[in-house]
Amino acid sequence: MHCANCGEKVEEGARFCAKCGAATNSSHHVAAHRTGTGKPFGIGRLGRLAFFVGIVIAPIIFGIAMYSGMPSVVVDTLALVWLVWLVSIIIGRAHDLGYSAWFSILIILVCAIPVLNAIMLIYLCAAEGSNTSSEYGLPPKGSVSELLHFWRA
Repeated sequence: MHCANCGEKVEEGARFCAKCGAATNSSHHVAAHRTGTGKPFGIGRLGRLAFFVGIVIAPIIFGIAMYSGMPSVVVDTLALVWLVWLVSIIIGRAHDLGYSAWFSILIILVCAIPVLNAIMLIYLCAAEGSNTSSEYGLPPKGSVSELLHFWRA
C-alpha cells in the first residue's frame, strides 16, 4: 500500500504515513485522526496557539462568573467545567509534545508550585510540538478553531 499524499510505501494496517504524516485511505482512520486517537475522550494533540487561548479564556470566563453575583451553584458548576477544560487542554498539549496523558499529571503538579508554574506555562506555550504524526494523531493545524474540535469523541 502507498500513501495517497506523497507516494511513500506504507505498511499494512498503518494509520498514518511515516514520511508525510497523512492519514491512510481508510475513512475510519481519517475520522480517528480528526478526533484524536480513537482512545477514550478522543483527546489528540493541541498546538501552542490554541493552548494559549484556552489558558487565557477559561480564567476570564470563570472570573466574570465568580464576581458577577451569580448563584453559588452556577459558580461551582463553572469551576468544575473549568477544571475539566484545563486538564483536557494540558493533556492535548502534552500529546503534541510527545508525552502521554500520565505525564500531564506531573505537569499539573508542577503548576501547583509557585514560580515553577510560570516556567511550566511559558514552556507549554513556547515549546514546538512534533511536526510528524505520532500515536496521538497528526500535527495540529495551528489555528484557534482546533480548540473547539480537539476533544470531540
